[in-house]
Amino acid sequence: MKKFLNAFKTFTLAPDKPINKTPPVQTEKVNFDDIYMNQKWMDEFYLLAKTTFSNILKQEKIENDKLATVLAMDSLKAINKSKTNIKHQFETTIFFPENTEVQKSKNILFVTSIFPSVLHGGGMRVFDMMYELAQRDYNVYLYTMDHNVDEYSKKSLQEFCKKITLTSPHQFNKPELLKWAKSSAESFLSTYYVWPSASDLIVNAPDVFGQNIFEFIECTTLRLWMDIKQLLIENKPISSEILSGFWRDYFCESQAIAKCKKFICVTQKDKEFVNLIHQSEPKDFHVLSTGISQTEIINKLESFNLDEVPLSAGFIGNYAHYPNLDGLHWYFKNIHKKIADSISGYQFYVFGIGEISDLKEKYSHFNSSVKWVGPIDCVVESLLPIKLMLCPLISGAGLRGKVIQYASLKKPIVSTAIGAEGTPFKNGEDIFISDTPEQFADYAIEILQNNNKANELADNANKLARSYYGWKAHIDQLEAIL
Repeated sequence: MKKFLNAFKTFTLAPDKPINKTPPVQTEKVNFDDIYMNQKWMDEFYLLAKTTFSNILKQEKIENDKLATVLAMDSLKAINKSKTNIKHQFETTIFFPENTEVQKSKNILFVTSIFPSVLHGGGMRVFDMMYELAQRDYNVYLYTMDHNVDEYSKKSLQEFCKKITLTSPHQFNKPELLKWAKSSAESFLSTYYVWPSASDLIVNAPDVFGQNIFEFIECTTLRLWMDIKQLLIENKPISSEILSGFWRDYFCESQAIAKCKKFICVTQKDKEFVNLIHQSEPKDFHVLSTGISQTEIINKLESFNLDEVPLSAGFIGNYAHYPNLDGLHWYFKNIHKKIADSISGYQFYVFGIGEISDLKEKYSHFNSSVKWVGPIDCVVESLLPIKLMLCPLISGAGLRGKVIQYASLKKPIVSTAIGAEGTPFKNGEDIFISDTPEQFADYAIEILQNNNKANELADNANKLARSYYGWKAHIDQLEAIL
């Protein structure tokens, strides 16, 4: 199995070679046609897939060898179908200066495959981490993609980042990162990789990049396994897109585990799943929670005094992230009509970035009670007037940042169990939690009609959020890891 994983690392990316600052040239060239999808490769992949699904099913207390076999065979078909989409081939020549006079003890490089916008939860987490480190006199560098860049976040990042490099998706790869390192003549204490695709850029060159740290900002294999499990429960077919996506992210995670020294998950559940499916030797794993944003939440709460919109509810998300779309579909299909029929004048606000034209068209019959707001400039200014915040997520992994954000704004919340996963909020005391559409709708109606209960929940959730999710303790932990 280890031999196969090593072969796949070669398949996924050109292999690392030692990087010295004195030798002038480093050349990498790989042609994958000779090693990809031959019979040996398929046999090894099938064994890996069957073993992985057997371990997951055993953890789920479903010891079904036949099911593991079917999932493994379907995975092989899915990988074969999508192989042209995951092959890589490139050649590059890298030069490093012989001497680099840089104090790297305070230089931290963040390599993120998604731009860290404050307009979505994962982006705000990374933004906040960089901001908090900068406040502790770290020199923060950002290397990221240039798509979905909002000017507000970019301008804010420029205020505290020492250097920001935006690349096209086509150029977001290891050779370009190496060229950037050569041209910038910087060295780093640590390089911090975030999101699965960033694993393609991991370089074992401690003299330049310091120690490699990878963050599972969301364990996407867990999220996709949850989708697979739900389809199995409902006796529905599992699409090749879901299975190939699972294995694409699996190999991204495998690559990160092979090349990084330290790892960060945002929940204990994510950490346990990563260890389960990769069956790797003990690694330096840490669980680092999310904090309430100092710049985007706490400071701005003092700047706004906005009138509440009565009988209103809202949801915010990045709709390029499909669990947010899944949650809205579930809400509109099962819940919206009941609330709108029970509460005259009810208005539901949909905030956030990403494409939602299909959603708007499908539920256009609700337009009289839905406000399709779309992208916003300020989370606090947009969400503060809303009476009730909803979190109807039915898929996804990682820390549920939405409920923390809602609670920090002192808003009453109705969430599914997945929406509140990994948080200390208790049903009926701090927020309302339900996975049944009828109860979910009833909870929303109760809050909209009962100001005393709404205020009680909002106060309790806000106190809990501020006690659990201050960034100071999390950054203390992160500094120890760096």
